[in-house]
Amino acid sequence: MSILRNTVIKNQCGICLGPPAREVGKVNDSQVIGNTVFDTDVLDGIALTGDNNSVRSNTITDSGRSGIFLEGDDNEIRRNNINGAPIGVLETTGSEGNEISGNQFANTPTPIRDTVGKAQNTAGTAAEPATTGGIEAFR
Repeated sequence: MSILRNTVIKNQCGICLGPPAREVGKVNDSQVIGNTVFDTDVLDGIALTGDNNSVRSNTITDSGRSGIFLEGDDNEIRRNNINGAPIGVLETTGSEGNEISGNQFANTPTPIRDTVGKAQNTAGTAAEPATTGGIEAFR
């Protein structure tokens, strides 16, 4: 599945791939590229449950929980601009092998966080306090 160059405004979840963990199923081998997501009131700008997916070059503004929610393995989260989210990239515990790099954050107190609550660097290893590796501010 490919979701390319869309504009999504005013939803509970902007672009959602896959059900929550308590439900059966995942979305694998998909692309979410070049989208613009505004004003996600409750949850995430982009939510991804699955493996081997790519979320790249998206602009996400004003998300209720996180800019990007990630549950799964071997996903690529790169070159996204996230502005105005409590958490930039929220990666669930147990997710492994994900590449989170080159993303830009503004007005986002916690750029990258796993659900255990520890900030993470771009390699996905726990680090306290939050590191700045691979994190760039944008204007």
